[in-house]
Amino acid sequence: MNRRAPADVHPVYLQAFNAGDIDATVACYESAACSVSKSGRTAKGTVELQNLYRAMFSHGPRQQLAVRKIIHAGDDLALILVDWASKAVLAS
Repeated sequence: MNRRAPADVHPVYLQAFNAGDIDATVACYESAACSVSKSGRTAKGTVELQNLYRAMFSHGPRQQLAVRKIIHAGDDLALILVDWASKAVLAS
């Protein structure tokens, strides 16, 4: 993704997520990023994140989020903790 301040990433992420745009969503992550679900399942790096979002977006989810805390690690890297909710349409 273009250089942005860490606090500016989530509006871009949310728009990409809700549009179902895998590439734009994953572009919000650093190339070696890791996503950890509540169950402890991880997706590490670009390919695993793309696979995670491909599976997720097949259900047409919509997400809302609120940034809870930003822990900076330099000028252009941060751990961003969010509270989020997502709704999806599951096939019967």
